[in-house]
Amino acid sequence: MTRRKSDPAFRDDQMRRIHEPQVRAINALCDQLMLELPGFSVPDIAPHYGAATDVIP
Repeated sequence: MTRRKSDPAFRDDQMRRIHEPQVRAINALCDQLMLELPGFSVPDIAPHYGAATDVIP
């Protein structure tokens, strides 16, 4: 995965897709956290990982 991130086409594709259904909810949470915590950076989850079934304890 690290090598693919260095490929601008792959990285740009992932950024364009950060609001796809499988990662929409988790990335919305990341966006909300950044609004509530100014100066704090929360990375988006790449669609490659497909976080649709992940659980945040």
